[in-house]
Amino acid sequence: MAQCAAKPWRPTVPLLLVLTLACALVGCESPEEIRQAYAQQCASNGFQPGTAPFAECLQRESSAARYRLNQSRATWGPPNAVPAYAVQGSR
Repeated sequence: MAQCAAKPWRPTVPLLLVLTLACALVGCESPEEIRQAYAQQCASNGFQPGTAPFAECLQRESSAARYRLNQSRATWGPPNAVPAYAVQGSR
């Protein structure tokens, strides 16, 4: 009988799963971390924490982030756009 040489160990699937999970978790930020980043940005722009202009700055930062997220998701047209062929005309 022929003897088979031992195959080297190849950590393919388990290693890829662990690396994928690790990469996904690195990109996660908690809502508190996001708010702290907004607060740091507003403070670096000269706004004092606890003031109305600081609160407005936080709102602008949050709105801008949502806008950027929506723009990155959009493939065409305005949000919630309906294709022209799906629109039913009224008589």
